[in-house]
Amino acid sequence: MLGMSESEEFDIDTFATFGLTAGVFGGIPFGPGRFIGDMRFIFDFNTLEAGDNGFTLEFMRRRALALTLGYEISF
Repeated sequence: MLGMSESEEFDIDTFATFGLTAGVFGGIPFGPGRFIGDMRFIFDFNTLEAGDNGFTLEFMRRRALALTLGYEISF
């Protein structure tokens, strides 16, 4: 439990996050549009950092494999 002078809020110290995103995309024509799918891999080099009273906490570095399936109609 937090006391009166304690806070759960932190200032984000990291100005920018750098990394790579790579993937593939494909589509199959069907009717007036096409079925689509893509797969992307996200890899961050650095972590986001939060600081409070001289204390720094590294709390997020993304590693993700994102898959998307859908139907697309262009007009």
